[in-house]
Amino acid sequence: DVHDKSIIEKYMDDKLVWTAEFSDWIDNHVVFNDNVIVYGTSPAHSSTQRRYAWMAFIDSDGKILWRRMLDNGFKDEYIGAIVPDDDNIVVFSRGDLNYLCFNEFDLNGDRMNFHKTEVGNTGIWNAAKLGDDYIVQLGNYMRDENALIVKVSSDGRITDSFSYESEDSYYYITDMIEYNNLIYLSAYSVPALEDEDKDAGSRRDIATILNYIFDNKLYDISDEELTKLVRENFTAVLLICDPSSGTPREFFSVKGSLGGMLAMSES
Repeated sequence: DVHDKSIIEKYMDDKLVWTAEFSDWIDNHVVFNDNVIVYGTSPAHSSTQRRYAWMAFIDSDGKILWRRMLDNGFKDEYIGAIVPDDDNIVVFSRGDLNYLCFNEFDLNGDRMNFHKTEVGNTGIWNAAKLGDDYIVQLGNYMRDENALIVKVSSDGRITDSFSYESEDSYYYITDMIEYNNLIYLSAYSVPALEDEDKDAGSRRDIATILNYIFDNKLYDISDEELTKLVRENFTAVLLICDPSSGTPREFFSVKGSLGGMLAMSES
């Protein structure tokens, strides 16, 4: 139960190009041009031990150019999302399970700006650039909040918020990007529950399936039947939204699918 090291490797054509090692946990990474920004948390083996967030900049040759700890005064902090740009790296971290933190660094890893906002017990799930500002997805599985987005100014202050829902469906946002000054949201929807079933908690997305199985005592349901039920329950959704109001301008859906990651290419 003792953490030794974390390793990130780059491969091209199934051949190892470089390896970088860290003494702390790696939570995720972001590809930035030919470089990689790795981030994670320090191991904490007891409730009294401080857990801090860190990030490191790795160049195209696998050399660790710098490593920084986010020393924002919290007992517990982790990085939820990183949005790199040509001149800066914006890091959205969560402090003491209560604060949304805006951290801005230059490409040398020197801090340029910091701002924290108390948002309550909500996790940081996604972030994207929006002109000079940013959009950040917040959520809480226990409260079943899955489609809340806040706008954050270039100095780290929350300026607005949007939430996506309808009377007959629940929405779960999976990714988001800005393109042509519009917000593109990848998501999926499931049918809304009847009032008596709304206490389904974190299993609300499959509650209609579970209710159908148990109400009809289908305990020996086959894989084929279950797959069909699950597929029919989900609908992939792409929302193209106005950046000022968050209102969807266009709406696309694919029945029997999930909204995945969004990406842009030169074409």
